[in-house]
Amino acid sequence: MTKSEQRYFHVFAHNNTKQSPHYYLMYTVIRDMEHWEEVLFDRHLQNQPFYPQKAVVKHQLYQKLLDALHLYHLEQDEEEKIKRKLHQAYLLIARNLPAQAEQLLTKAIHQISEKEIFNCWPEAIRIKQMLLEQSLRKGNQTKAIETWQQQSETYNLIIQQEQALKWQKINAYQRHFYGHSGEPAVLHDDPVSPPISTMGQADYQQILALQAFQEQRSAAAYEHNLLQLNLLESCLNAHRGVPNRYLSVFYNLLIDQLQLEEYEKLYQGLEKLRSLPKQKAFQKIKNIQSKIFTWSFQLELNAFLQQQDFASGYSLLASLKKGIHDYQKELGTPARASLMHLGGLFAFHYGDYALALDFLTPLYQQRPDLKQPIYRYAHLLYLLAHYETGHWEWLENTLVNSKRQFRQAGIRSDNMDIWLLDLLKSLIQIQPRKDIGSQHNSIFQKYDPSTPLEKFLQLKFWLTKKEKGQ
Repeated sequence: MTKSEQRYFHVFAHNNTKQSPHYYLMYTVIRDMEHWEEVLFDRHLQNQPFYPQKAVVKHQLYQKLLDALHLYHLEQDEEEKIKRKLHQAYLLIARNLPAQAEQLLTKAIHQISEKEIFNCWPEAIRIKQMLLEQSLRKGNQTKAIETWQQQSETYNLIIQQEQALKWQKINAYQRHFYGHSGEPAVLHDDPVSPPISTMGQADYQQILALQAFQEQRSAAAYEHNLLQLNLLESCLNAHRGVPNRYLSVFYNLLIDQLQLEEYEKLYQGLEKLRSLPKQKAFQKIKNIQSKIFTWSFQLELNAFLQQQDFASGYSLLASLKKGIHDYQKELGTPARASLMHLGGLFAFHYGDYALALDFLTPLYQQRPDLKQPIYRYAHLLYLLAHYETGHWEWLENTLVNSKRQFRQAGIRSDNMDIWLLDLLKSLIQIQPRKDIGSQHNSIFQKYDPSTPLEKFLQLKFWLTKKEKGQ
């Protein structure tokens, strides 16, 4: 729940009482937990008077949360505001107040047209038909009926086109994730003929972007994502779910810029991305700050990584470390691991091996599954940092265990990961270190930079330094 939703639920739960209801006490226990754990949850509840009826209270909490969220969004959501006007118009008709109903209906239809919330249109038509039936008793309504039929046909066509595009989008994602389900969708060359709403055009561009991505046409995918983003930006406050979708498309656009090596555009985009939480439309998104923190640092550090600009990346590490600490409750495990690996990588290549170990040690101590690349390469980087720190006796003993763990994880002996473990074992035997280049030049030449080892560790940069005896 967002902070505003939490505040609303507090008011909702205490509407008729000063004391907190049992279901709200249970809610506070869940809210204050760092992560969900059934045993810990049960332990916190044992001192509560409702503990024997906890199953009943838990069900009540579920229902009350849904009720509160429903009421909250009735007041906040543009679509729900239109539905409320339409229902109020219906109530006025039922009480034989057609003039007042007509006024409300006119306002609702204006909002439907202005905000392009056309899924409310069928109900607006039903209300208008009721008003026309009543007005027939007062005189000929031919002109009004013809006008409404024409407008209805236009809006119905828009709705049909939107629905067709949504199904095409679903099928496009089906092909993207599972690689089958028929041929690519056949789309109109002109997405505004027949008439189509802004959201329909955005769906159209999303389909084209996905197809371009599947065909490895990065530049085309970027252009379609850019068009989609501009369309979504024009209706951020009009449609439910648009801010979330905008954020996702913006992230995809920044990834396109990274892949296309459009670094200046990427940096400008990151500045805009970091400013989004200040906008009202995005403040309702859960964990928006931590999400943007994760995405922006991943993208910016990867951009510096592609350019091997380790100094610029290193300058961000203090902010990165603070953010990981500040958002530790909100960061998912994969995101946290990715950020800590990147922090360790930039510190290592910049030569701050103590800081590299600060980032990497928690990942190593988790004893994670080394079949997962991010943990396996963080493990290798951790060993490299200890080598550069001079912990050679510790490293010599640890390498034996590491090699066994890698083989247990299914890493074959001819894999470059095993090659690096063997290299470290031989390097710690050479003193002084300036002789490493002359003694291991032939071994360094066996390194294959096309493997994931290079992607995750930028190892060629480090090996070049070793060849020079640095």
